[in-house]
Amino acid sequence: MHLHINVSLCIGVSLDIALLPFCSFCFQLDGGGPAKAVLQKGDILLEIGGKRIASDGTVAFRNGERILFTWILSQMFVGDRCSVKLLRQNRERRESFSVGKLNLLVPANSDLRRPQYLIVGGLVFVPLSEPFLKSEYGEDFESRAPVRLLDKWQHGFQSFPGEQFVLLSHVLAHDVTVGYEHLHNVQVQQFNGTSVKTLKHLAELVENSTEEYWRFDLDHDEVVVLEADAARRALPHILQRNMIRSCKSEDV
Repeated sequence: MHLHINVSLCIGVSLDIALLPFCSFCFQLDGGGPAKAVLQKGDILLEIGGKRIASDGTVAFRNGERILFTWILSQMFVGDRCSVKLLRQNRERRESFSVGKLNLLVPANSDLRRPQYLIVGGLVFVPLSEPFLKSEYGEDFESRAPVRLLDKWQHGFQSFPGEQFVLLSHVLAHDVTVGYEHLHNVQVQQFNGTSVKTLKHLAELVENSTEEYWRFDLDHDEVVVLEADAARRALPHILQRNMIRSCKSEDV
């Protein structure tokens, strides 16, 4: 029988562990995590911190008890060295790495008193975060939020430092946004053909654009196209009507 467990580690590794009779571990590495320098996808982890990992993913604990091997990592601090013994291509290896902060794509904390946001011609963009999910869907957001957002919240890691999962949160009503009011909390993938890395990056792309039209490619093959000049002219009226002081937060 195959038993699958998803584990997030403070070393910057997400494990999709298939607990098989021969103890096979398939690693998904955090792109910005320190473990990526020594671990590879497909490595079989045999020991961690000097303790042998059993076929059920546990290590020896007190008084003959056993506990999931991630407990060892939970006892370490950022900067500590973690030693591992692994099997790669039928050869045993010993490696070590410095424990680092987990680079989550969807941060667990953010300041909702000063949330990041960007408004472009009535389109409201925000970065996805756990506090945002709670504010949108309640404390039980795990059972109410869209699966596509929960997947990024639970399994997403940054592919480069500072990466954000940018959402088109909602659309403010105006003539320039007619036909797009149904869009709500969908990922922004590209602006005029350029992949969006962060909310600030999107703001810079819009500000520096000289195109006649602004095209936003979204998740699920949704597309928003605004006439650039019309969107610029409409923005002050949209902000005034919705009593919004600025088109973007101070840090964008």
